[in-house]
Amino acid sequence: MAAPETPPPTRRAQASERVAREVLNFMAAIERGESLAVELPLPPGAVGLGGAVGTNGGGGGGRAAPALEQVVKDLPRIQVEENSWVLHQTVLRLTGGGAGSELSIEAVFAPFSPPPSEKVLGPVVLSVPPTADKDLENEADVEGSVLLMDRGVCTFASKALRANAAGAAAAVVVQTHDVWPYVMEDSKGEAEAGGGLNIPVCMVSKEKGEAIKAAVVRSAAEGKTIRAELSVSSSEKDCIVCQELYAVGNTLVRLPCGHLYHEACLLKWLKLSNTCPYCRRELPSSNEAVERARRSRQAAGGAGGEEEAWRTFFD
Repeated sequence: MAAPETPPPTRRAQASERVAREVLNFMAAIERGESLAVELPLPPGAVGLGGAVGTNGGGGGGRAAPALEQVVKDLPRIQVEENSWVLHQTVLRLTGGGAGSELSIEAVFAPFSPPPSEKVLGPVVLSVPPTADKDLENEADVEGSVLLMDRGVCTFASKALRANAAGAAAAVVVQTHDVWPYVMEDSKGEAEAGGGLNIPVCMVSKEKGEAIKAAVVRSAAEGKTIRAELSVSSSEKDCIVCQELYAVGNTLVRLPCGHLYHEACLLKWLKLSNTCPYCRRELPSSNEAVERARRSRQAAGGAGGEEEAWRTFFD
């Protein structure tokens, strides 16, 4: 019997490989002391600002220069542990929106909650109040449900604890900012202090969350129920710079655009360029001319929401 054919790589995978090659070539050229400008190809769906990534510290016009040192120091570090969201793939599958309709949404698992040993099923219930910042007014409807809550007003852990106390099967937080993906943290240790969580918690993007809420409201008006299936499984992700898989014990850095890299890989890159290696979203630069050009693009509205991303990144 002939071996099954290997499916061809997707357009996204091919684009990612091209970006990785260009990044490695760029860094190798710098190590050789060369001065050049390369045009990084944009992956499908990436937000690009145009222009070349330059190594000569040129002024503006899309040319990159080293990222501002203090900004680089302030970037969030992620220590990869066995329960880290980086090593998991979280999928929220929704059914019941119409005749045979089904929608799968990629979510981000909260590392302070326990990953489920099996799929979690339940009707989707909207939290009242939406941010779950106080006792739930619809607690009678929450038991056994997948509770949907908005980000804001109170901590992620306190929302999760209220959902847990009300008997929810899982809690899903809707991101209210444009930063995505976003990793929920419990920096105060509230989950453990509150007796621990027995339910998985994850986050969905602002766009997907609003769509889910609208579907739940519409279905309720039609006498239907949206049901959710939450699954968390092991997943392999790699660093686009070195193309090695993330592993327990690694230290990663997350940029405002949401892309992750090994700390050592990204720090080396940011000494050369103030852009994300993958999508070219700009960071503040130590080069005055480049920084003026970046701020000018922001003022003209050409940064694709970058200013909002920076303003809310450390919330």
